[in-house]
Order: sequence, then C-alpha cells, then structure tokens
Amino acid sequence: MIFWLIFFAFNILIFSVFYLLNIRNDPNPFNFYKTDRNTATLRGKIGVILMWRVKSDPFRVVVDYALPLLLFKIFYIKNILAISVLTLVGTFSWIYVIYMGIILYVFRRRPILRSDISLLNVGLMIAGKAKYLVYLAAVLVIGLLGWIVFRVSVVLLELHSPLFLLVGGFIVFSFLGLRNISTYRYKLLIYRPVLSPIYCLYKNIKVSKQFDFLFFKGEEYFENYNLYKDVDLKEKPDIYFFCVESYGSVLLKKTEYDQRIQLIYEQAQEQLSAKGYGVASSLSTASILAGGSWLSYTTFIYGIHISGNELYDLMFMQSKNFHAYESVLHFLKRQGYKNHLLCPIGGYDIDIDWDVIKKNFASDNFFDWESIDYQGKAQLFFKIGPCPPDQFSIHKANAMMQENDGPQSLFFCTLNSHIPYHSPTKVVENWEELNNPNLDLHETQNQNINREEKYFQCAKYQLEFITDFIEKQNNDNALYILFGDHQPPFITKEKHGLETPIHVITKNKDFLTTFYEHGFLESMVPHRDIASLRHEGFYSLFMKALNKNYGVNPDVELPYLPNGVEFQSEPSDA
Repeated sequence: MIFWLIFFAFNILIFSVFYLLNIRNDPNPFNFYKTDRNTATLRGKIGVILMWRVKSDPFRVVVDYALPLLLFKIFYIKNILAISVLTLVGTFSWIYVIYMGIILYVFRRRPILRSDISLLNVGLMIAGKAKYLVYLAAVLVIGLLGWIVFRVSVVLLELHSPLFLLVGGFIVFSFLGLRNISTYRYKLLIYRPVLSPIYCLYKNIKVSKQFDFLFFKGEEYFENYNLYKDVDLKEKPDIYFFCVESYGSVLLKKTEYDQRIQLIYEQAQEQLSAKGYGVASSLSTASILAGGSWLSYTTFIYGIHISGNELYDLMFMQSKNFHAYESVLHFLKRQGYKNHLLCPIGGYDIDIDWDVIKKNFASDNFFDWESIDYQGKAQLFFKIGPCPPDQFSIHKANAMMQENDGPQSLFFCTLNSHIPYHSPTKVVENWEELNNPNLDLHETQNQNINREEKYFQCAKYQLEFITDFIEKQNNDNALYILFGDHQPPFITKEKHGLETPIHVITKNKDFLTTFYEHGFLESMVPHRDIASLRHEGFYSLFMKALNKNYGVNPDVELPYLPNGVEFQSEPSDA
C-alpha cells in the first residue's frame, strides 16, 4: 500500500505545475465533469475520469514511467540500469509536462516544438546577458528534478507490493495509456489522464512539420493565392493601421473595466462624430492569446492564420518563394502607395532582424528611434529599450509622411501599452510639447496602482491619443483601422477568449457599409461577446470594401474569406 501511495503522490507532484499554472481558470481540481465530453451517461462519466478530460487537475499518471517501473518490480530488477532508465524517463516526462503546462496555460495553445524553440530564442534575445542566468536556472531545475526522480525510483523499487497488484497495475495502465492512442488528435491527446509524454513529443514533432511542404513550393504556387491581381483603385485614400498593443476584449468582459471603458468609447464617439467621422466596431478573434504580437499582425495583414513561429519562420526566413504572395500592404504598394512602418524602439542591446520585419510590412520608409528624433522623457518598451510616447510617435511620423506625394499608408505597432504596462496617461494638446523632458506625463509607473489598473490606464491612453490624432488630422480622405494584437498578458483569464476590439473609422460612410453587413456595429462600442471577424478574415473583408468604394470595377464582388487563405498541399483549381 505504501508503494502505491508514493507512486500516485509522485505522479500528482509531476502534474502539479500543470494544475498551478491554470488555477485561476480552473481552481477546483475535483470537478472532473467540467469538460467538453458528454457526461450525462455513466459511460460518459467513467470516460471523463479515466480516458480524457479537458482539465488541468494533477490526478494523472505518466504511463512512460509507470510501465517500466512495474515491469522492473514484476521481474525483481532493481539494478543501476533500471534506476537509470527510470530516472531518465521520469525526468524527461516531468520536464515535458512542465513545458506542456506553460504553453497550454500561458499561451493558450497546443505545444508545437519548432514554434516554441523559436519563441524561446526570442525570449533569450530580449533577456540579453540575463540569458546566462536563465541557462543556470534551467540546469539547476533539471538537476533538482532528476535528483527527485532518482530518489523516488530507488524507494519505489525497494518497496514491496503484491505481485497481483503489480501485474494488475501494468495491465490497467497499459490499457488506459495506450488504448486508441494513435486515433487521438494531438490537441486532445495531451489531456489524457494516463499520459505518454514520449508519444506526445512524437506527435508534437509531426505537427511541427505540418507546413514543411510550403518550403518546396515555387512562386507560382503562392501566386495562385493572390486574389486581387486584377483589382485596381480609381481613388486612393490614405490608410492608417494601428495595431494597438494588448488591446483586448477583457476591457468589455471584466466587471471592473466594462462601465469605465464605455465612457471612453462614448467620449471618442462624440469627438469623432463632431468631425464627421463614421465608425464600425466589432470583436475580432486573434490567432494568439498573449505574447507574440508579430504573429497577430502578420495574420491580420496577410490573411493567413498564424498562431506559431513555425509557419512565420518558414514564410519569412526559410521559403525562397513566399514573397510571391501579396499581403494588403503589398497590394497597396502595387497601387502606387508609399508604405510607412512606425516602430521607434531605441537603445536596445539585442539583435532584432529588422530586414525580416521590413519585408513583412513591404515598407518603403521605416520610422525608427533615430528618425523620430525624440528629445523628451523616454518611455521603456518592455525591457528592450526606450521609446517615445505613442502620441508623439504618430504625429511626428505623420508629419514626415506627408512630405511624400501620392497615397500613403502607415502601420503603427503601438508601444506604450506593452506589459509591464508602463505608459503615459496624459494626452497633451500640442504633441510637440512632449519633447520637453520636464513635462509631467502622469505615467502609470509613478502611481500607486496595481497591475490591473495600470493596464486600464494604458488602454485608455491608447484610445485617447488615437482619437485625438484622428480628430486633429481631420482628413476627409483617410481610412483608420484600429485592432488589438492580443489580450493583455497576466490580466486575461481563459474565459475571456482570444477576441480583441476592432474599429474602422472614416468620413466615407459608404465604405463602412460592408462592415455593417458583416456584423460590425455602427458605434465605437464593439460587441461584448460576439466576434463577427477573425484576424485572418480582415484582409478579404477590407479588400471587398475597398474595391466597392474606390475600385475601378466596383461592381465586381470580391470573395470574403472568414478563415483567411488556407494553404493546401496541392493548390486548388477553385
């Protein structure tokens, strides 16, 4: 009996991180029937307990460790080889379960090894010299886990248990851990109560290679997905894309935010309406929950669902022919637009591959820290380096942008609302005043408020400075698109979902009709719960509205692709 108590306690310990990472979303580990499966029948209830449940409870067993352990005990093998095998398998399983838990409950997606290694490299790049501390901590943690597994294995091999229980346990765990294992989709496989981390890794590697076929595709393949080769614009409005950092639907879904954000929306609506602007707003489902902004805005402008770095890296760093596919910014460039990218981060001591970023945005001009020439009090972007207040950045970039002739587009990934939510909260009347280093910007980091309130103040500032910019510009010939890249990290719970607000603002009220027809509201206030768009669907919807209102052939009905472009292993004739 002591053997089985220690055995199950050890397995609970292994899965404890799995549970603790998700405790805010699922605090009751005993509510087994909180699952997507039908639990109305007795068979369904037993299945949830033994075979599969979408929960993070720690009451699970690592079958890769259990089976060799029971075999060694059945045949009385307790030499150094047996202990070594158990230590290696147990340590690997523990590390893999921790990895799975981090990806599932921090990033809200299934683990994909190639993407996660790329994400880790980005994190280490941001960490700079601190990465050596990360390496040291990893070695110490792995060493500690290995030592615990070693000690437990020695104890378990020595403890007595009746032979019939050992054989019975081996049969039960074999059945529960291996039954139908090859038929489970990878996303569901990782929720089995009797789990095989080794098989999960095998499936993980297979999923990581799901887009590898694109590497071998030629330019013609990608050109087949360019739906707007025959679209030409007769009129060419200036277009401003604001990818608003961490602007999530949590603002509408958390009770401490919803009434306050309504007032901000109403004020923005009043200011914009007074200048003759119309607004279409909704929620759009992002491809990520939190972190990895580049995946979200790439999804948005390319019309391709990109939730992991494996596809992003393949498209922009590995494929020689993906450039033949047009994003919305490539289309605009072909129409004679000057594309401008605004990302004024400065003073960083890390190797950011700006060439890949510029290629992503098809940018003609890149407004960076040096070109913005900000002289005021700098804000800190994450831990990378200083940046100006977003209000200064957009006004300065716009002033330089207007020095060019012809139609212009600007893409601005706003910076001040990035975690840890250090931001100005004051929008000044004259943006050039921000060059004064002594100007009090009422920054969140100087206020005695918690993280949740800091985030709200950041989001409020984002909406206010963008509204102020649009109002002051008062451009009769411009389109403004505001969208959130993802929900705010460490603020959002699972129940809040992946949705972020999206607003389309213009004085051309006819342009907004297409968005109203697809579920957008005629207001700055978006839906609270209904997402009438996915980020990957924006490109086609935007092109539909653009051609209808500004195209040479406005009567041509362009297709709306709610799920964006979906690459096939063999191109479709359709």
